[in-house]
Amino acid sequence: MKILSFVHEGNILDVGPGGGALLDVLSDKFKGSNIFGIDFSENVINELLAKKRAQGKSWNVIKGNALA
Repeated sequence: MKILSFVHEGNILDVGPGGGALLDVLSDKFKGSNIFGIDFSENVINELLAKKRAQGKSWNVIKGNALA
């Protein structure tokens, strides 16, 4: 993924994470980082939380507006 060349270790935010594919890639590549996804959709957040629990993912998700 070309976008990974712009990402560095530390705190990483995925705005509008959808199904969490980028969250998964980021957590695999940047294991020492704090990775968050932010989305304003309650449905997206609930689906990602279910995925995180079922698959033991280390990233976190936040319900909110990234522009606020």
